[in-house]
Amino acid sequence: MKRLAYITALLAALTATSSCTQNNGHIGPLFGSWSLQSMTVDGADMPLPPGVIGTTMSFQSDVVRFNLIYQYSHTFESFATWTRNGDVMVFDFAHHDDVTAEGTGMYAPPSWLGFEALQETVTVTELDGKHFDFVRTDDEGHKYIYKFDRTW
Repeated sequence: MKRLAYITALLAALTATSSCTQNNGHIGPLFGSWSLQSMTVDGADMPLPPGVIGTTMSFQSDVVRFNLIYQYSHTFESFATWTRNGDVMVFDFAHHDDVTAEGTGMYAPPSWLGFEALQETVTVTELDGKHFDFVRTDDEGHKYIYKFDRTW
């Protein structure tokens, strides 16, 4: 019995010390989840859809999940890959699986953020341990400003 307790404790210790919180390496200050604090279009506040209580953006590896949060714990998720070169970041929604067509379902651009294209390019204006802000201009010349705060 003592041997079983020793083996269990050893396995628990090995698991705790070998686990990874950042799959595929450290991606810098983007890692984690960010909550939208404000979004404007040409200087005017852009509200979220009715019944929505918030939206988040979470990064791990080269994947980003956009999460629209409704009352009563209902959510809608949208996934993309991302790349960043200096202040320029590209969100790529041109993905699919055996069931979901490219750019639809969970691979659809998050329309609640005004994203429509399969590739959206933004310019990062602030990124530190607490804030992540970026801007983009759509095809019609409308300027979007997004301000996020870190949740974890």
